[in-house]
Amino acid sequence: MKSTNSLVAMFVCLFLAPTVWAQAPASENQSGASPAQRLSGAEVPRLIKFSGTLLDAQERPMGGPVGVTFALYSQQTGGAALWVETQNVKPDGNGNYTVLLGANSANGVPAELFTSGEARWLGIQVGQQPEHERILLVSVVPLHSAAGYLPCAKSRHTTA
Repeated sequence: MKSTNSLVAMFVCLFLAPTVWAQAPASENQSGASPAQRLSGAEVPRLIKFSGTLLDAQERPMGGPVGVTFALYSQQTGGAALWVETQNVKPDGNGNYTVLLGANSANGVPAELFTSGEARWLGIQVGQQPEHERILLVSVVPLHSAAGYLPCAKSRHTTA
């Protein structure tokens, strides 16, 4: 009896499991979604890593925490913000900081902002100061995934 059970188990493993496994990719493809569309959902973090330096009017590092508002635009100047988030930034002794844009938003940065292939500009406002000159966001496609990525950026800005 034991050898019969072993034979049945071996039959299931050798013949039925590959059949079920082979059918799984076909059912995913039947949904009509491309690999890029499948990856652009929950698997891809909707965060943008951004690094900058906060300096005061005398070019000295600012102490923290400092309220900084980040906004994404479709234009280098003018136009309404497509997305806005304010974070309390804690710069180090040299004024350097790193934030994850989208970390304070329930769904992060909307991936739809980057699907058109159009340029996106990042505006930064430190406290109540006027917004600094906008920074063009650029991205590098990660080697492990050519789809569903968000850019990263680095900047140095001084408050007036």
